[in-house]
Amino acid sequence: DEGSILEHLVFLLSDDHPNIRKQVACALGQAHDPAAFPALLLVLDDSNPIVQRAAVTAIGRYLTTHPETTYRDQVLEKLREVLETRCRRYEDGLLKIEMCQTLEQIQMDKSRGLLLKLTNDFDFDVRKAALLALGAFQQDCAVLTVPIMKFVNDVHWSVREAAVTSLGLLGAEQAEPVLLEMLDDHDIAVRKALLL
Repeated sequence: DEGSILEHLVFLLSDDHPNIRKQVACALGQAHDPAAFPALLLVLDDSNPIVQRAAVTAIGRYLTTHPETTYRDQVLEKLREVLETRCRRYEDGLLKIEMCQTLEQIQMDKSRGLLLKLTNDFDFDVRKAALLALGAFQQDCAVLTVPIMKFVNDVHWSVREAAVTSLGLLGAEQAEPVLLEMLDDHDIAVRKALLL
C-alpha cells in the first residue's frame, strides 16, 4: 500500500546516513501521492549538500507529474528561502545549478525573477546555468533580452556562450546587432554558439 510505503520513506528521512536520505528524496520525487510533497520540501532543509541537491532534482521531477500552481508556488517560496538564507558558501554553487534546472521547469514570473538574480552570482557556473535556463522562457523574450545581453561581455567565456545560446533560444531579434559584433570573440566556443 502506497500510504505505508510513504510513511516508511518519511521515517527514513531521519536516518544518519546521507546516502539513505538522498535515495529517499529520489523516491519521493517519483511518488504519485500528494502527501509526499511536504516531506520532499522538508528534505531541502537537510544539512548535507548532496541530499539537498537530490531534493531539488526530485522536486523538479515531482513537478513534471504534479504541475498544479499550488505546488509550484510552494516550491518557489522554498527555493527562494534556501537561496537567501543558506546559499552563502562557494560550495553551494552545485545546489544553485540544480535550482536553475528546476526553476526552468516552472514558467512563472517568480521563477524568472530567481533565475535573473542567479545570473549575478559570483560563480560563473551558476551564471551560466541561470542564463541557459532563462532561454526556455520564450514567452518572456521582450522582458529578458536586455538583461541577458549584458552577459555577452562577461569575463568568462562559458557565460558569454550561455548568454548567446539563451538569446538564440529566445529568438531575440533585437539582440542581432550586439551578437554580430561578437563574431570576433577570442573564444571558439562563443563563436560557435553565435553561428548556431
